[in-house]
Amino acid sequence: NGFQIDRVGRFDLIQHILHAVVEAFRPEDLVIATTVHDERRDVPRHCGPVNVWIHRAAPALSALTHEVWDEGNSYFPPTSMQVSNIHGGTGATNVIPGELEIVFNFRFSTELTDVDLRQRTEAILDAHGLEYDIQWSLSGHPFLTPTGELVAAAVDSILSVTGIDTQLSTAGGTSDGRFIAPSGAQVVELGPVNASIHKLNEEVHAPDLPRLTAVYRGIMERLLA
Repeated sequence: NGFQIDRVGRFDLIQHILHAVVEAFRPEDLVIATTVHDERRDVPRHCGPVNVWIHRAAPALSALTHEVWDEGNSYFPPTSMQVSNIHGGTGATNVIPGELEIVFNFRFSTELTDVDLRQRTEAILDAHGLEYDIQWSLSGHPFLTPTGELVAAAVDSILSVTGIDTQLSTAGGTSDGRFIAPSGAQVVELGPVNASIHKLNEEVHAPDLPRLTAVYRGIMERLLA
């Protein structure tokens, strides 16, 4: 059963289950806001090289984006660093910016800690002679749920309801399981196929929902047996 909002912006429940994934482990985020400082001033009419912080920051940013942070492991892909925002200047063409703001994000695994990433990032900035302020925001630590009662129950229930052999995966976005894992509890994440997550007309396949309900029930029955 499906429905449509209108002919232009349709929300069709058309996605079907391709495979079942229990996301038992997740990498986590470290978000960094860096501001590189200098004095704002006019661009000289005739001059030699000018100490422009955007120019000086560019090699440091290149070094950060090309750094090999780790090689990953059996459960996690290598740590990645992504720049999400860069801003400098007033919009005028004849004013040297007084500061440059850069926001970037690490998706990191159990191979590194947030302390490791902070120290290595600041070492790269220092090596390029930058004056900077840096603000770190840690959304959570990476966690790993080993094979146990919960994983086994989820795998068995998925196979029983759907006939699909489960793939254990650390793929996906930031996990709310990061708030539960520090308690020592086993954590898995299992839900609808998220191929359209965060996109326009985000959607799930309606027939998936009762099947998913049956999977959840099967998990609880196995854990309480």
